[in-house]
Amino acid sequence: QTVLAFSIFAWAGVSRLIGKVNAFAAGASVGVLGFSLLFLVPQDPPIALVYAIMVFIGSSAGACFLLPSAIMPDVIHLDEQHSGVRREALFYSVFMLMEKCSVALTVGGSTLLLGAAGYRNPTE
Repeated sequence: QTVLAFSIFAWAGVSRLIGKVNAFAAGASVGVLGFSLLFLVPQDPPIALVYAIMVFIGSSAGACFLLPSAIMPDVIHLDEQHSGVRREALFYSVFMLMEKCSVALTVGGSTLLLGAAGYRNPTE
């Protein structure tokens, strides 16, 4: 989480240099690459390798947390220019609804996958 916190500042700087959408695409690509590297990790890997990959993944999370919210005002402004109607509440409510639904599906789906893989909750 420390890497994520510091990477938010880095991604803010990157977004000023290359634009918010391009920075988001770059951050998401770094995340995909980082998660893909997990499949290449051998059994009993050196702990330094695991930490390096986690830092890589954590740095991409900063872009994924920061930039969608930063892009939203630009989308609202462009929509107002094209339609002549101000619909901030609609955009933010749909954005938050989709965010909550994605979290719910992720938690539910991972629970189902763990159960299908044979995971049993430890009892006390």
